[in-house]
Amino acid sequence: MQISVSIDSGDLPAFLAKLNRQVPIAADNAVRSSVAVLHENAINQMRGKGPVPASVIASRLRVSGNEAAASLWLGQLPVNAAFIGDLQQYGSGSLAGNQFFDKAFIVHRRGYDTLRRRKPEAKWMPSQKGTYPIESVTVPIPGQPNAEIIGNLSADHYVETFLKTLSLPE
Repeated sequence: MQISVSIDSGDLPAFLAKLNRQVPIAADNAVRSSVAVLHENAINQMRGKGPVPASVIASRLRVSGNEAAASLWLGQLPVNAAFIGDLQQYGSGSLAGNQFFDKAFIVHRRGYDTLRRRKPEAKWMPSQKGTYPIESVTVPIPGQPNAEIIGNLSADHYVETFLKTLSLPE
């Protein structure tokens, strides 16, 4: 990339003073904009890779940035299957979105519905008191976003935004 600027030599101190004020502002605007682009591109890459909707992926995605760097973090713990779509319970299991989970049932806890099922090794004993052990029905987060592709897009966007914000004479 090449940037050419032609200025009158008499205006050089004024130009440098103005440039000195504009560079930090342009850099800050470019970082903020690039972090937003990084977040959006990461979600778009993950969209459609599995049953997990983009809104759930977005809630698991953390992007932070400062003048030096931007970082991307995606939580990889499995998601409760109740978050992949509307829940319906049938005699043999439950349906979340368009995915059926055998022997699962809906439990309303703390203001929202979750999917649970009995642990496979749980057997009822006549002397056993209390409840059967249950476990959450989960769906894994599908894959990782390609960091190289979204990093390049974000870097290109940074340069473009920086140069747009910085007002150089023609």
